[in-house]
Amino acid sequence: MAQRVEFYNGYMYQIQYHKELSNWDYTQHHVYTIKTECESYPEAHTAIESIMNDGSWREGYYQFKNKQEPSMQNALHSYHKFSFNEETDEFRYELVIPYDD
Repeated sequence: MAQRVEFYNGYMYQIQYHKELSNWDYTQHHVYTIKTECESYPEAHTAIESIMNDGSWREGYYQFKNKQEPSMQNALHSYHKFSFNEETDEFRYELVIPYDD
């Protein structure tokens, strides 16, 4: 599992890629877990988006764009899911890259 450490607004973010949880078949799902002392969900989400810098949309925006402006360009745009797991005390970032057959 690849791990890297990044700093954003004075907080340290330990980002770990989980190949065993990721899926490379058709629609790709790349799963990362993030440990940090930052307790603000919105601030952590903004920080992770900036650190990852992958150009993906937030999942809600992806759904909105595809409902309001359906197109192949919007349907194939990458997006990410972001959540917090209280049991493990870490954030989860899942990058989703839709598949075009």
